[in-house]
Amino acid sequence: LFLAAMVGPPEPPPAAAAPEYIVAHDHFVDENSPQMKQFGIISLAQGTPVTIIEGDLVNGLGGNFKDYIKVVVPSQGGRFGMISRLVVKSVAGSNSSAPPPAIAF
Repeated sequence: LFLAAMVGPPEPPPAAAAPEYIVAHDHFVDENSPQMKQFGIISLAQGTPVTIIEGDLVNGLGGNFKDYIKVVVPSQGGRFGMISRLVVKSVAGSNSSAPPPAIAF
């Protein structure tokens, strides 16, 4: 119970940029189950454009949440939550899948 109070649902995201990713496969969960509500895991249909606000497609959120990313869904009024990183792909033509620049010393 204490952990649930500490974790709680995700905070609302800052203003979202244009979607750079799309849900490649349906991500349907029982959003009313206590576990899904506790961690803010949401359902999205294939083809839904999303913007990643936390995590990435390689490492997710890290740790116990390595398979999840936090997204905002502009087409659904800015709805946000966590989905599996495995069902998301980069939009064609987006440079968001490019590796980060090398660190200069």
